[in-house]
Amino acid sequence: MLSKYYMESLITCTRVTDCSTPSSINNGNLIYTSKLFGDTANVTCDVGYSPSVDVITCTSAGRWDSSPRCYPVGKKA
Repeated sequence: MLSKYYMESLITCTRVTDCSTPSSINNGNLIYTSKLFGDTANVTCDVGYSPSVDVITCTSAGRWDSSPRCYPVGKKA
């Protein structure tokens, strides 16, 4: 009979949902290191532009939760 400790050590979890590479954005960049469920990408914009959101997240559905844009400073999103 296997001990409880041994049985628990056999259970492992891995994040397998992979979001595709996020689309590029005009006048800005997305900075990320991985594209798995729960990972995030930081949105940065060129000087004179501001982001519609600061961060996007890879969802369990395999999609990024937002399509960020960079808008000229002073313009409404």
